[in-house]
Amino acid sequence: MNATLTADPAIAQMRLVSQAADHLEMSIPATNYRLRFAVTSPIPGEIGRRVAGVIRCDVWKVDVVSVGGDYIEPVIGKPRRVQGHVIGHTSDAIIVRVCGTPFLGILPAGYKLKPADFPTGSRVGMDIAGEPAFTPR
Repeated sequence: MNATLTADPAIAQMRLVSQAADHLEMSIPATNYRLRFAVTSPIPGEIGRRVAGVIRCDVWKVDVVSVGGDYIEPVIGKPRRVQGHVIGHTSDAIIVRVCGTPFLGILPAGYKLKPADFPTGSRVGMDIAGEPAFTPR
């Protein structure tokens, strides 16, 4: 794997399960998760291989939580809620590591909190609006 990809905390390492014209199904290695993502262009290569990319989610709500483990709801299908630890942020998004995989949660314009209000290491739950997208790198 390219060292520049692994240095970026927003880069996810997923396994390609299947793909269609407008979506793909990815799995998180060493888990039972099989997640559906929107995609704007096909991913070249074989089913079953690892793919690096960014998972972008529009979120409508972020909760700071104090208990509970990392999870993605549902286990199979389009992610609707994820919970994990904040590992970074951009000007409009927080990067949350969930089950070893980073999700870039884009906060809506005018949201009551800014990404910097979620310190690195804090535990959050994000409710996802729409279908998350996977952009290969």
